Amino acid sequence: MAARRIISNNVDESTRQQDRVIEIAAGEPHNYLALLLQDCPTSRPIPEHSLANFHTASYTLRLNNLDANLVTAINKNKCLISKITNIGSFQAAGQIAKIFLAENGYEMNKVFFTVNIYIRPRASYRETNRLLKEIERLSEGKFSRVLIAGDFNATSASWDPENLRNADMADTYRAFYERKILRGRTIDYFNSRHGLAALPQNTNKPRPTFVN
Repeated sequence: MAARRIISNNVDESTRQQDRVIEIAAGEPHNYLALLLQDCPTSRPIPEHSLANFHTASYTLRLNNLDANLVTAINKNKCLISKITNIGSFQAAGQIAKIFLAENGYEMNKVFFTVNIYIRPRASYRETNRLLKEIERLSEGKFSRVLIAGDFNATSASWDPENLRNADMADTYRAFYERKILRGRTIDYFNSRHGLAALPQNTNKPRPTFVN
């Protein structure tokens, strides 16, 4: 079976990091199903020719002088794209792509959802919960076929027990860490309700938040 890898990366408004990730996906398009980028630089949109094998959709939100930009790129040669929907708000934004995959090399009739998320550090519980409810609605109850990736700015024992211990001991930025812990609990509850699991990206360093 052909590889169905997905790259997710917060490029932190760096054109250099964005170009690096695009180069990886564009250099081996047969290996990648999707490219999910968060906090992309709005000053330089991704050129169409750089991801010729991918259908690319961006979602830009603005608040005062700040920008938030998500990019979802789906490999056109590996699936049929039904639609890509932008959801959420500036503080907690996402893109959900409904696609159809080929099953055992035959007709593309297996529905699958990729969700690209960026939750900013200052996002409130209400904003985070509203985003999760939108994912619930648009995933059509097919959570066994949903992959959620991105930068959640959240801390939980489910995926990062070491950082959770550090947050519990932190005296400075207490409100910041408490918000991250609450967000982690919210996401844990969402995962448990829908049978989702946090997947480490690197077996030698199982901390998804920090793996590039």
